[in-house]
Amino acid sequence: MAGLGAIHAQPEIIERLQVINGHGAVIYSAPSFNAPILGLAKPGSSIEVTGRKSTDQARKIGEDWSLEGDFIEFLNGFQYGYVFSSDLSSKPVVSHKIYEEVTIPTLLGKVLDKKKVTRTRESGGESYEVIDEITTYEFGTYTVTYFDGCFDRLYELKGLTLNEVYHQLRNSNFIIGGPKGERQLDFPIFSKKEANRYHFDEFGAAEELMITQNDDGSYTISYYDCT
Repeated sequence: MAGLGAIHAQPEIIERLQVINGHGAVIYSAPSFNAPILGLAKPGSSIEVTGRKSTDQARKIGEDWSLEGDFIEFLNGFQYGYVFSSDLSSKPVVSHKIYEEVTIPTLLGKVLDKKKVTRTRESGGESYEVIDEITTYEFGTYTVTYFDGCFDRLYELKGLTLNEVYHQLRNSNFIIGGPKGERQLDFPIFSKKEANRYHFDEFGAAEELMITQNDDGSYTISYYDCT
C-alpha cells in the first residue's frame, strides 16, 4: 500500500482552496503534469490542502503565456492527489448552477451595489445618450454600456491575481453544448500577448476580448458584443 500513498494518520489541513477552473482541476497522482491522472476536482469545490510542492513546471495557455504555480497536495480518498495551484483560489467563490450537471464559479465576491447611469457619448460628431449599468462587487465592478444596439462590457478588478483574472474571463464567457446529462463547456481561447494585454479569439458574440494588466496592479477584462 505504500506505493499508493496509503494514509495511516489524519494529515494536518493547512488551508482550504476553491476550484476556479470552469472545466475542473485535474488531479494528478504525483506533483507533475506528466504523472497519471486520477480524476477531476469539480468547479467550485473545496480542496483541503495538506502541503505544497514547488515546481518549475507551468500551465501553458498559449505560445507566449503560461500560468505559474505550485502543486497542491490533498487527501484524495485514501491516497494523496495533486492539483496545480493556478486552478485554485483562496478567495470566496460564488458558484452558479447553469444546468443540473454544470456549475460555474466566479471570483467577484458579493454584490455590494447596483445602479444605472445615463450619460452623453460623442460619436461621428454627434451626441448620443447611453446607459451604464454598474454592478459593484467585493473585488471590482462590472459595467455594461448600452449604445446603438451594442454592449460594451468592462470588468475592473482589484485584489485578484492574473491566474484568477484569467479564469474569471473564461467563466464569464462560455458556451454550453452536448445532450442533457453530458453537457460540455467551451471557453475563449487565448491568441496572443502584447505588452500588458492578453488577447483572446472572437468567441460567440464577444469581440476584442482581452485582459489588461494596469500599472497599479489591477486588471480589466473588456469586450463588446452586438445584437
